[in-house]
Amino acid sequence: MNDLTDRDLAHDMADLWDNPLGFVLYNYGWGEGELLHHPGPDLWQVDFLVEWGEQIRERGFDGSRSVRPIRFSTRAGHGVGKSGLVAWIVDFIQSTRPHSKGIVTANSSPQLETKTWSEIGKWHKRGLTQRWFNFSNSKGNLRRVHRQHPGTWRCDAIPWRKETPEAFAGQHAVDSTSFYINDEASAIERNIFETQDGGLTDGEPMQFLFGNATRNSGYFYDTHMNSKIARLYKGFKVDSREARIPNKDKLKEDVETYGEDSDYIRVKIRGEFPRQSTDQFIATQDVEQARKREAASTPFDPLIYGVDIGHTGGDETVIYRRRGNDARSHPPIIMRPEGGRRDWLMHVAGKIAELALSEMPDAIFIDGGGVGAGVPERLFQLNVPNVTPVLFGGRSPDGKYHNRGSYMYGKTREWIEAYGALPDDDIIQTQLTTREYFYTDKHAIMLESKDDMRKREGTTGGGHASPDRADALALTFAMPVGPRDVARTRAELRGERHEDTQNAVYRPEV
Repeated sequence: MNDLTDRDLAHDMADLWDNPLGFVLYNYGWGEGELLHHPGPDLWQVDFLVEWGEQIRERGFDGSRSVRPIRFSTRAGHGVGKSGLVAWIVDFIQSTRPHSKGIVTANSSPQLETKTWSEIGKWHKRGLTQRWFNFSNSKGNLRRVHRQHPGTWRCDAIPWRKETPEAFAGQHAVDSTSFYINDEASAIERNIFETQDGGLTDGEPMQFLFGNATRNSGYFYDTHMNSKIARLYKGFKVDSREARIPNKDKLKEDVETYGEDSDYIRVKIRGEFPRQSTDQFIATQDVEQARKREAASTPFDPLIYGVDIGHTGGDETVIYRRRGNDARSHPPIIMRPEGGRRDWLMHVAGKIAELALSEMPDAIFIDGGGVGAGVPERLFQLNVPNVTPVLFGGRSPDGKYHNRGSYMYGKTREWIEAYGALPDDDIIQTQLTTREYFYTDKHAIMLESKDDMRKREGTTGGGHASPDRADALALTFAMPVGPRDVARTRAELRGERHEDTQNAVYRPEV
């Protein structure tokens, strides 16, 4: 059909204006070339396209009177073909609706540029109507525009930012279709969707949300689980096991490993929302229980220091002390630079040495990255024993985690869930439960960076404060430490205690 004239192709597109499935079957060379082993859309994609066509016919847009928005929200397991469907949506609307205007966004700029828009470009090249459009994938200029009408007949890829939602406002196509596509929508902020809503008032407006159900809150969650918002959307849920693309043996193996009803399987395979948001690494309820749990330790439990060095003026430097299950009886030491003193790191090293002399810790794990690198060096000079610098970005001893920092937080989570006792401190609870995580392409757990924590709230200076206390606690799990040498600590066995409460944020009950 490549020998069709533009006039004949335009007539065919007009005939397919209310038939998305027919368009997809007609426009691409299924069973040929790159699609040799692909007979057509997957069954769930067929259901989506059929339902979409029914909604188009139900509204019956005549090019003049505005109609109710068409809204779809699809949650799915991994690898089911969401990006391909996104590409077909763009192609169908632009090919059948002259002077349509669209915006595509995703959870992050890399996702938008390298995955979502890249997939749109792939299907653009495969389509019969690609000759009508210019496709650009250069950085900062992601667009697909009609060659003769680039200003009024276009689709642009725009990264979202919470503080500038107006980038999604003012898109109107009174006599055509205005559309928005949101990929990995679970991570897109609510105000972006609220702004898009203002562009769904004219013509034949459409909005599409796709994503993994990673969060049990937020706008994407509401489009499926909040009755007031869900009624506006046609919801789809796709189990990876019911789709053609994923490796079924691997999916079966994952279910056997993690359990059918685990949050991991619920999100990755079933397309279900988790009981706890999978982006939140440590559960709030677990931390709350740890704050109430009785603190218990034995004389043989090692005393471990975790020291996080504040890297900016507003950050805290924290010495967290944990003995076995007990991170409460030895209150954390909280320090801040006074007047920007130049010898701050030497002061911190002196404080650690003073504590170590009286308490004889079995291990001192110190954040050795950035400005903090000078502290362990000074302690070595002072002959303080059992000092180990730790790099959060260093190699993890467990392949389950991407780096050493993720490993330490993983061990912290296990400890909190099982038997750990924490101070009754709102700040440590907030810092522990704020940290989010994701899986790398090698299926390793990776915690978000401190910078990403700040950016997630939408402002460079605001957002979440640096999790210094949580980092210090996590450092006490940097590596396994053997039982305490009781012969070396006879004073403690007699019940003598050495407590420093000058800077403590929590004072244990007497």
